[in-house]
Amino acid sequence: MKNRIFVFCLLVLFVGGLSGCEPLRKKFVRKKKETKQKEFIPVLQPVDYPARYQTPGEQYQYHYSMSKVWQKDLMTTLDEKASDKRVLYNLNEMITHMEAMEKILTGPKQADIQKWIMTAQNAAKQMEVPEAVRMQARMEKDLDELGKALRTEFSYKDVEEAIPSPSSPQTTQ
Repeated sequence: MKNRIFVFCLLVLFVGGLSGCEPLRKKFVRKKKETKQKEFIPVLQPVDYPARYQTPGEQYQYHYSMSKVWQKDLMTTLDEKASDKRVLYNLNEMITHMEAMEKILTGPKQADIQKWIMTAQNAAKQMEVPEAVRMQARMEKDLDELGKALRTEFSYKDVEEAIPSPSSPQTTQ
């Protein structure tokens, strides 16, 4: 009986050796990577849109509203005793938009706004002076008057006749 078991075991080993343990070998052999199909990526053609045309009136309204906002922000920073750098930044932004308004206007309104631009530029010069020597109250009063003048004298309805009619398309700023 021991011989039969021994022969049976030898037979199993012999058959196992012939089969080569393929499933076991398959488990530990690296498989080749499957090649992925490349995704189709469409090539998009850029579309060049023409520049938006703004009439001088629209440009004026934009710069007018921005100068009002910067003036209001300037007065807030002055009331809050904010840093000189912040006040000067607000002042320069307001001056920039007022100068753009000046370029659009014609006639006596252009001369009027030049006067207010000079007032704002003088205030900017005052901001560069040390705080101990600066005439803060006078500067705040002048800037407040400038804000009132912006709202009363330079609204679009007040200067509509001083804005030239659109003659040819211009690019926006």
